[in-house]
Amino acid sequence: LVMHGTDDDIVAYHQAESFVKAMERAGKPLEFIEFKDAGHRLEDTDVRVRLLTAIDAFLAKHNPAE
Repeated sequence: LVMHGTDDDIVAYHQAESFVKAMERAGKPLEFIEFKDAGHRLEDTDVRVRLLTAIDAFLAKHNPAE
């Protein structure tokens, strides 16, 4: 699971794009979520809700609690 804000001023967005492309070239499965206009800290409440919901769904799918 890779998530990145397009306006991140700490880690450049193109680094996430490069990572995703490298994983795809290597045939590795991944989920990529882009947060448009979000910075490094993902401070917006709506963005945080989307982030936490995505993490919850990812963990339920790949590491379910039993």
